[in-house]
Amino acid sequence: MNASVIQMYDPKYLDPIVLQVGDVVVLGELDTEWPNWIWATLDAHSGWVPTQIVDADGRVLEDYSAGELAVWPGDVLQVLRSLNGWHWACRVANGAVGWVPAACVELLSD
Repeated sequence: MNASVIQMYDPKYLDPIVLQVGDVVVLGELDTEWPNWIWATLDAHSGWVPTQIVDADGRVLEDYSAGELAVWPGDVLQVLRSLNGWHWACRVANGAVGWVPAACVELLSD
């Protein structure tokens, strides 16, 4: 589904955690602003991870990147996945991908 950016967003974490199936992370606190996100650490990297992709022991159930996408009003995105108030999206103009808060975009009907 395509979306139009209605509000600018700048990434907050410039060195995102990247995980692969089977990695075991150390789980930390739950996010108080965004439900179903948990702080996770693997080696020297930490970041917010959807609770749906880790089990209770911290084993990663699917490949994941916490990379965020910088967007500006008027950008057109292709939403690839929606989860916990965020969209994993691809910028149509250049193919860059990352997470964007759902509140920053307006979904377009096909």
